[in-house]
Amino acid sequence: MTVLPLSTRYEVNSVVERLAADSEFFDPQDAKDLIRLIPIQRARWFGGGLGWSSTGNSSSGVAAGVGDVSVDDGKSKGYIGTDEGGHRIGGYRILHTPGLVEVSLMWSETSEKDGQVFQVHYNQLTKQPEHMDISYQATLSLGPLLFSLRRWRRWKTPDPSAKPTSHPGDQA
Repeated sequence: MTVLPLSTRYEVNSVVERLAADSEFFDPQDAKDLIRLIPIQRARWFGGGLGWSSTGNSSSGVAAGVGDVSVDDGKSKGYIGTDEGGHRIGGYRILHTPGLVEVSLMWSETSEKDGQVFQVHYNQLTKQPEHMDISYQATLSLGPLLFSLRRWRRWKTPDPSAKPTSHPGDQA
């Protein structure tokens, strides 16, 4: 993985924040900047994770004159292992493979919330952004086992009113 200069990391973080903002459209120039700034990595054929969690220690009983009592240390234990990759910038993990830039909150694997990960799809030849998708979780629980599958839905399209601009690193 290439180490990005601090100024590039700041620029990428700002671009990601603008792309993630609430709107039905995104600025195509922001997507082009993200595509240009994050180096391409080899595409993964398979990705996944493994996790478990359990509650901490607790005790319960009956105390004279008080009744039922319980003590819980409030701690929980767990592990979540994922197929990592990409660059860690701000609170995001960004993976750029040909035709796709995936941006996820670093803690997205610890949460079942939807919308923790988005993808920018682009034409590999022209580097023009086409659309953005956002993730949602499909979860199946079988006793103590929990199976979670990330699914995608169309989220945003390029802003039709955006004025085309070029950057020295853009390709036509």
